[in-house]
Amino acid sequence: MGLDPIKPSRAVVANSPQGGAVLWYVGADISFEIQEAGLTDLEDLGLDDAPEGISIWAGKYLWFSDATFECDEGGHTESRGSFRELDRMEWAAVRAGHAPWNPADWEVEPVPEKAKQD
Repeated sequence: MGLDPIKPSRAVVANSPQGGAVLWYVGADISFEIQEAGLTDLEDLGLDDAPEGISIWAGKYLWFSDATFECDEGGHTESRGSFRELDRMEWAAVRAGHAPWNPADWEVEPVPEKAKQD
């Protein structure tokens, strides 16, 4: 199964004046930024404007080409989203030590090869 590219990504973010971290994340965009591009710092992920404390970010990453020609070489992504406080259920999950969402909710069924050919 793959991640649904339509759904916004989500992340539980802990931030303080000393620095911050993504505790859990789900979604195609942020998964790519962390797993494929290797970004780990909130600043590199474009999430350094997180409020102090623990919050949830929901959003997408947009690609901007740095090239003057029509090629995909060279470019960068920018995060677009917003932060919010956790609700009671989300806090309970975080206190229990796990993500406040079901990752399966972001997965999509793969398209069978036969259906791709039709």
